[in-house]
This record gives sequence, C-alpha cells and structure tokens, in this order.
Amino acid sequence: MNFTALGKLCHQKGYDLMIPLFAACCRERADLRLFIIGDGPDRAALEQMAQREAPGKIIFLGAQTNPYAVMDRMDAFLSTSRYEGQPLNIEEARVIGLPIYCSKNLEAYSEGLHGLEEEDLKAAILAARKGRKQPDDLVEYNRRILESIYDLA
Repeated sequence: MNFTALGKLCHQKGYDLMIPLFAACCRERADLRLFIIGDGPDRAALEQMAQREAPGKIIFLGAQTNPYAVMDRMDAFLSTSRYEGQPLNIEEARVIGLPIYCSKNLEAYSEGLHGLEEEDLKAAILAARKGRKQPDDLVEYNRRILESIYDLA
C-alpha cells in the first residue's frame, strides 16, 4: 500500500508528525510505504528521522517537475499539516482520485474534507486497502469558490 505526501519540507507541513505516525503503522503492517514529494529546509533532519524510525519505508523523492505522474502511481494521500492557506496538495490528490488521509485540523481549510484525530488516523492507515481511484473534477469545489468570490465582490 503506497501512500504519498506532497509539499515543502518545513515545520508548517507537519512531516515531523507524519513520520513517527507512519513508522508506527509500518511496525504493525509490513506492506506500507510512504513516498514524500518535495524539498525544503527540513529535508535532512526529516530523512534522518525516517531512517531511524522506519528504515526503507519512507522514501524522499525530492522536488518533481511533474509530481502528478508519481501521485498517479500511488494508492492514497497523507497530510499532517499544522495549518494551510489553501491546501492545493489535497485538491491535487482529489483530482487524481487518491483517498485522502489527513489530520482533523485540516477540515478547517478545505470544505468537505474529513480529517481524523491521530489515533483514528493511525487506525485508518492500518485499515487502508488498494481500490479503484475516483477522480474528482472539482466542479462543485470551483463553483463554491466562485460563489464566495462573487459574495465578497
């Protein structure tokens, strides 16, 4: 079961929260892998943490010219950001059709998103199974955004 995460490798994105959580899942389920797409100031420290906590299970792919080609080969998307402005990485994962596994606090930043508390997120990751992707064309999302912009104007 291949998960992916996408974003700048910095404190805001919460990779320091994600790695121990995912490592704990890997200790209970051998087929899990996490592929992290992106780069940033915390990369070296995060790579060391991943190597210490889950050797060979968390792979850093760096910045990608076309992250969608990588994301399309994955089974699910994981986010533990502390906060977001507009969570484009989650919307991109939705367009590809990846199931979203994210922390509860992210619900505030993306309408219709269902996040989970840490223990529930761990249980969801452990229960995750490969399935058919269901791409979201984001028509309804875009309609709501346009509507809110018109309301402001």
